Order: sequence, then C-alpha cells, then structure tokens
Amino acid sequence: MTSKKEIILTIYLSIVFAGYLSYICLAVPRYTLANQPTTLPKSIGQPVYNVYWDNEPLEPILEWCQERYINLIIDWNRLDTAGVDRHMPIRLELKGKTIKTIINNILDQIEEPLRCYTINGITKISTKQYYDDQKFIFVYNVDDILMHIPNFTGPVISISDSGGGGAAAISIGQGQGQGGQSNPFSDSSSEEKKEISKEENAKNLVNMIRAVVEPDSWTDAGGDNSIYVFKDMLIIRAPIEIHEIIGGSRQWTR
Repeated sequence: MTSKKEIILTIYLSIVFAGYLSYICLAVPRYTLANQPTTLPKSIGQPVYNVYWDNEPLEPILEWCQERYINLIIDWNRLDTAGVDRHMPIRLELKGKTIKTIINNILDQIEEPLRCYTINGITKISTKQYYDDQKFIFVYNVDDILMHIPNFTGPVISISDSGGGGAAAISIGQGQGQGGQSNPFSDSSSEEKKEISKEENAKNLVNMIRAVVEPDSWTDAGGDNSIYVFKDMLIIRAPIEIHEIIGGSRQWTR
C-alpha cells in the first residue's frame, strides 16, 4: 500500500518534470518555423517564419536569415566600415512574417542607416549610402495626372409664370449662349490653351515632388537626382528609395 509520503513525492516530481518540459518548450527554440517548410523560400516575401530573439548578437541573427534565404548577401565590408557593431544585441519577436519583414525590423534597431533591396533577384543588406549611389532610371506614365479637364459651363434653368391657369413655363439655356440654342457642354477653350494648362500641370507636379521627396537630393538643389517631363511621361533618375516613395515597390533590374 502506497504511503502518504510516496504520494507527496510523486506529485512533487510530476510538478518538477512538467515545469522542466515547459522551460524546454519555451526557452530552447529561439528560431521556430511556421508551417515547417521543406524547402527554402523562392521569394523573400513568403511568410513562413516565427522568430524570438532576446538580446541576441546581430551577426548570428543575420546569418540565420541568410541560411533561410539563399539569395541574401550581407555586405559586411561596408557594414564594418560604417561602424556597425556585429555584437549589437537584438530584441525581436514576430510570428508568421516574411524574411523581408524580419530583416527590416532588425535593421530598424541599428543606429547606422542600413537598407535591404532585391536587384536582379539578389537581395543585399548594405548601407544607405551604398544604395544612394546606385541610380535607376524609371519612366512613369502621368497622363491621367496631367490631363486637361475643360471647365464646362452648365445650363441655366429658369421658371416663369405663363400667365394662364397658374401653369409655369420652364426654359433651359446657357448663360452666355444666344437664344439658349448653344451646346451647354461645349468647351470654348482653344487647343493651345489646353497645351499650356498641361504644361503647367507638369511643372507643378515636378515642383511638388522636388519639394516633398528628399528636397536636397535633386539637381536644382545641388544633388544628383534628376526629374523631367516628356509629353505624358515623368522620367526620374534616382536611387531605389526615391522611386519607392514615388511609385511603390517593384522588381528592380539593371
């Protein structure tokens, strides 16, 4: 027959063992996989990973990212030159996020501005200065922005007493027409005026971009980024970061 002391000891050992198992499950897997993929992701944007780092050094964390995305290059030479500390502690906990999102959250914790972009299918972590030196020419169709919209003169509706039986007469005409016979939706502006209006819209668009997006980086302010309008096309020569502010993310190729 089991004694009271043996029962208490059994319960105590069970509690200790359960606590140990909980510690193993929570503390050991620093890097875990969601959905357990059997192959490396073909795209850096595939959401497959859960991560938890508590003051882990930067270098092994970036190497962990590199192991899970084969086309990822870490430009350690430029990072070292910029003074990035390889042993800088990183704290991060994310669930079901892409490698790209994980990397961006890591880079946000580093004082030196770093960037991560994919060019020709190769993703590279390097300094902001490195990517600022890489100029891309991209052509944006801005016809819908520059399009001239005529200022139509609306019809004038008047109601008058016809003088018989209290009935009212309604007449529709144009404010500046003759006898109300002219087309109320005709555009009296000339083709030349339309062209001038479109040119003004183009000038205003360029001035707005120069004023809002990195103002000091454009040629008119002493920088080396350029922007021009040709017909309905906006032509910009600038780094990736400028292009993504203006037109969003895309596949970059040389």
